[in-house]
Amino acid sequence: MLLENTKPLFLILVMINKFKKFIIYTINIPAYLISFFFPKYSNIWIFGAWQGSRYSDNSKYLFEYVSKNHKNIRCIWLTKSEVVINKLQKNGFEAYYSYSLQGYFYTAISGIVIVSSALHDVNKFVINRSIKINLWHAITLKKIGCDVDKEFSFKNRKPQFSLKYFKYFIYPFLKVDYDFVIASSEENAKKMITAFNLQRDNIIISGLPRTDILKNRNKNDHAIVAYLPTFRDNSHFNYFENFNTKSLNRYFQKKNIFFYYKTHFADESNWDLNEERIQEIPQDDIYAFLKSVDILITDYSSVFFDFCLSNRPIIFAPFDIKTYIAKDRELYYNYEDVTPGPKCKSWQEVITEIDSILNGNDSYRKDRETINKKFNKFNDFKNSNRLAKEILSLSENSN
Repeated sequence: MLLENTKPLFLILVMINKFKKFIIYTINIPAYLISFFFPKYSNIWIFGAWQGSRYSDNSKYLFEYVSKNHKNIRCIWLTKSEVVINKLQKNGFEAYYSYSLQGYFYTAISGIVIVSSALHDVNKFVINRSIKINLWHAITLKKIGCDVDKEFSFKNRKPQFSLKYFKYFIYPFLKVDYDFVIASSEENAKKMITAFNLQRDNIIISGLPRTDILKNRNKNDHAIVAYLPTFRDNSHFNYFENFNTKSLNRYFQKKNIFFYYKTHFADESNWDLNEERIQEIPQDDIYAFLKSVDILITDYSSVFFDFCLSNRPIIFAPFDIKTYIAKDRELYYNYEDVTPGPKCKSWQEVITEIDSILNGNDSYRKDRETINKKFNKFNDFKNSNRLAKEILSLSENSN
């Protein structure tokens, strides 16, 4: 009865949301058309990440590298977060609200637009004639883009005249058509080609900028274990089922372990597990923290591909693998073939593997090296440098 009563309200909210989008899209048509008349400047690079909500990921690390090492490039970060703007401006960077006058103006005249998720990381309404580069935010284990949704990209697609695609003719700024996407290796490039509907020439194999920070490992006087599970789109999953915090806190004290966890930022569950030895990773960007991690625990998150660069132990916890693949996301690979570590079915098995590793047993070292070689072409931690040079070359050739 309750569901039946709330259904009309839900439909009303959906209609209101659609109407709001209609208004926003319509009033931005003039801005889109006017932006064609603005000159383009190859030395103005626009950056953004995660729908404009966060300052993190590959965009962040490339932004900081180029800002520091290429003073002739004007790097501008666009965001929808006042917190991010204040933080960046306080640290001497240039940052604006995505839909402010500055956001519109600098996007319209920018020569390069760099995102790590989608064009709405920045201001998608006035990106015309700029070189659009998606750094993405993962080496692909889970299927993405066109491999999940055929409407994801318009690049290299033949026109289809139907009502389904009519909105893209009215609102052309909704089209997703990146000029370039980066990859970590030839293997990764194969998936990016199909996911973004691109040709091989549109893939830049540079490595991921965010992994540069893993170069120098932080040494600890205790073991640090980090649990970093991926997000569930559709299925409901309790990451910490049978995770007895009191008992495990005593175990971690005994073994001199600090256990840190961080669920995906889109997960709105309130996991208040904090004990003396069990803590949530405080920062949004986990990569600076990964430098200190001795053992990584994950499920389907691609973070393990990045962590393979350190060749430190990884424990896999695919507790719900059948449900995840059926209801959330299919995988590009057979899970067993690309996960260089023990696969556990419960937290009890995870703790057993932690014990084994701390006792000096690491039987997956060669497997990690094999996976790292396949998915990370570069191990020199100079990915930002390499990518910046590639983009500078693209910018010069476009003039």
